Amino acid sequence: MRKLLCHVDYKIISLAIFLFVSLTACLGYLQLLLNLSFAIPAVPVIAFAVSVYFIEKEAYTSDAYVYLFLVLLIGALEAYFMDVSWDGQWYHMQAVRSIVAGWNPYWSNELFGVTGAVWINSYPKATWVFGAELYQLTDSLNIGKMYQLLFAVANFLLVWDIAKSFMAKNKWRLVTAFLLAFNPVVSAQIFSYYVDGTLYSTMLAIACVAFLWSKEQERSNYFYSVLLVLLTAFLVNLKFTALAYAGLEWLCILLLYYFYHRQLFLSCFLASVLAICFSVMVIGFNPYITNIMHHGHPFWPVRGEYSINVMAAGGDDEFLNQSRVTKLIEATFSPSYNHEMSMDQIRYKIPGNVYASEIRALTKTDTRMGGFGIWFSLGVILAAIGSAYLLKFHNKNFKLYKPWLLVIAWLLLSVIINPESWWARYAPQFYVVFLLMAFLTVKGCQNQRGKFIGIAAVVVLFLNSMFCFVIHVGYEGAMQIQIVKAMYAARSVAPIEVYSSGNFDSALVNYFQRYDIPYHVTYIDEGFEKQNIVPGVPKGDLYWMQHFTTFEA
Repeated sequence: MRKLLCHVDYKIISLAIFLFVSLTACLGYLQLLLNLSFAIPAVPVIAFAVSVYFIEKEAYTSDAYVYLFLVLLIGALEAYFMDVSWDGQWYHMQAVRSIVAGWNPYWSNELFGVTGAVWINSYPKATWVFGAELYQLTDSLNIGKMYQLLFAVANFLLVWDIAKSFMAKNKWRLVTAFLLAFNPVVSAQIFSYYVDGTLYSTMLAIACVAFLWSKEQERSNYFYSVLLVLLTAFLVNLKFTALAYAGLEWLCILLLYYFYHRQLFLSCFLASVLAICFSVMVIGFNPYITNIMHHGHPFWPVRGEYSINVMAAGGDDEFLNQSRVTKLIEATFSPSYNHEMSMDQIRYKIPGNVYASEIRALTKTDTRMGGFGIWFSLGVILAAIGSAYLLKFHNKNFKLYKPWLLVIAWLLLSVIINPESWWARYAPQFYVVFLLMAFLTVKGCQNQRGKFIGIAAVVVLFLNSMFCFVIHVGYEGAMQIQIVKAMYAARSVAPIEVYSSGNFDSALVNYFQRYDIPYHVTYIDEGFEKQNIVPGVPKGDLYWMQHFTTFEA
């Protein structure tokens, strides 16, 4: 087995995964644009066949088998883990179901009377289209979120492969690959329909593919340019902020190509123009163009006339009206919280200290304050101190690190342009700033004390990321066990009478239909509560229904 793994072409497998996900989404969009029926689920089959053909052409048949095994394994895991997140159950799954049911965002009237209709009508839809294609093919609503784990694993394998050019020791390659691929935001959302972790993963994928393009000039540029266009289209149509992030990332890539790979600059520039135009004018016609046509602003309903303040649940006005830098500092050096913030609740913690309440907060998909983990603030301080030593005791080849300084500058700019970057999931790339600072210190600092501090920063950030990953995956696993218990208890007393306010109806389909439990829905007003959920099953075992829907035999 070890010998087999040593001969696996991780780079080709990673690129095939990126190709499969992005091509499935883009072909799905074109299917909707041409008003073709979803009844025959050909798109994911075609995309998968293209990705396998790519492996067969560039690598070996054995690599295709490894790729097939990875996709099937990840699909099985995502199918097993039900989405217990707030937004996932509120409107993401509803959007996927609506598309499969025949709603076409290009040609149909806007949805009305369904959960989260305003968001489904007006938000970017890449993951929903991908999810609908997989849902139609497999009849599993949960497998549609496999883009999360696919991208995380692909980034891990690709960074592992790229890192061999910089690192001789496998343990450092392993640490680097895990730190970059399994960002705490990625770990928190890995079994949900949330898109923030995937936004970060796609940005990392674009950076890695652009790097490969610059290093492999003997190969055809056609594949890399096409893949970058597909990935950019997927990125831009994840959420509104992704459009700004994609523009800044392409600007950074173009600058790096201009200064260090000028022979490819024109090709890169043409690819960037094609990528942005295709992402907005074709794939992203809904929502970017339709929002302008209907509401006068491409980012409606979060911007423009009659916009909705989506940050109202994040904190009170006194907290939110602070400068973006102040909020970012407060969130970075705060204990981890997961409730609406107010100025009275702001407090700092000693970096490295851990509170029991933080562990519970980090089980959620969208932890507000301190969302990057319990030891992130300590890692920030160590990375900053190490960088100070690097600047003071750098070697004569410091100019070799200038491209990385440009990358750090791009990351900081992409963070600071977002006024709500204090919330970790809105600026997941902030984590990478301090990773790069720590790695550059280890690699380039000539002072032993500075190098030791850089190593300490890497170790702290690695332990922090590992803790976030273990805590969240452990929580998700425990939730699945509780759900299975509750569903079997419900089956024993079926049929079930469900009292619903209409907000989480997709969750009912996801749970009850999966376990073939007969149920009937009685719609009620918000705030109405029934005392009993399932006889013999504690209320806390059904997190997804608490305060929204209750049911009884």
